[in-house]
Amino acid sequence: MHGWIKLHRQIQENELYFSERFTRMQAWIDLLLLANHKPATLYIRGVELRLRPGQLAWSQESLASRWKWDPMIVSRFLSDLKMRKMVETKTSNITTITTICNWHRYQTAEMGESRKPAEERPQKNSVNVDRREGTRSSITRVDRQTEPPSAQELAQSIWLQSAGASDYDGEAKKARTSEQHRAQNQEQNQERNQERNQERTGSKIRTDKNDKKVQKDKNIYPKPVWEFEYS
Repeated sequence: MHGWIKLHRQIQENELYFSERFTRMQAWIDLLLLANHKPATLYIRGVELRLRPGQLAWSQESLASRWKWDPMIVSRFLSDLKMRKMVETKTSNITTITTICNWHRYQTAEMGESRKPAEERPQKNSVNVDRREGTRSSITRVDRQTEPPSAQELAQSIWLQSAGASDYDGEAKKARTSEQHRAQNQEQNQERNQERNQERTGSKIRTDKNDKKVQKDKNIYPKPVWEFEYS
């Protein structure tokens, strides 16, 4: 498997970390967490000890109490790690100094960055600071520089933009023309309705006038009544 994860030392504060007896793998991870990540100096029984990154000063008795193991099991476990070239130990009458092998290979920031897959590496120009040498080294751009467009491509893009603008103007003109026709049709319909209403009103008035005239004529010229007298 490839890749790695970040494991903070604060995981030791979790209630599950010391809830039960350590396994061999948990003991190995615990050694990685106990190792110093930078040079350190400590005093044990008045003796100065200088530790490098990747080293820890824990006696086998202290590790046995921490892992809930028997001291003999801790001794055999460290011997097994030494055979596998995973650690180196130096025991004295004060403590045991354990050195994690290949610490810089897996824990140094620069090496961790170089072990990333090609697709995960940064593609842009940047400046990488080497902490050990204090020098600056530029990372070359991986992606190819984009070339400027040619004259033919520029002319084609301009033509496409102008064509798009003309199409837009034509559509706008059609929309305005249709709106004008619609407004004219509405005006004509209104005028026709008004004329029809006027015609209906005028014919009613004429009808009323004719009826009144006929009634008037009847009143002025009553029907003659012939009376005959007989002697």
